Amino acid sequence: MPGHLATYVSEERAGEEVTVRIGVTFASAEDLLRWERCAARHGLLAEVDELTEDRPRTFSVDELARWAPRGPSRLRMTLLIWIALFPIALVMNHLVMPLLDEWPVLLRTLLLTGVLVPAVVLVTLPLLNRLLAAWALWHQPRTPD
Repeated sequence: MPGHLATYVSEERAGEEVTVRIGVTFASAEDLLRWERCAARHGLLAEVDELTEDRPRTFSVDELARWAPRGPSRLRMTLLIWIALFPIALVMNHLVMPLLDEWPVLLRTLLLTGVLVPAVVLVTLPLLNRLLAAWALWHQPRTPD
């Protein structure tokens, strides 16, 4: 749908009852209004209606903000980036930078940041996030069957 930015899904369980919430974010109020009025949305709501005990309910943007997932805290992101950056910076400073002593500081910095940023964003940070996600799943408290 034009203007669609993100979809959020959450699930709450209370005994045998499961509540699933699906939120959508659009770039503008006009895009959201177009979505709310389109046939595709009404068709999806009709499909969901067949699967639920109660009628699907819609919520306002203010209500969505209460349950939409929030990103990691600034402290957590700072630590993750530092942990992802450190090994690459260590290797670069130990192995590569001594070979470039004759280079001007500007070029050495350009090379260092040109290697560090893509390596962190594309390699070590995603790897660290996967490891932490796997660890979190493995360490979830078990519920009795």
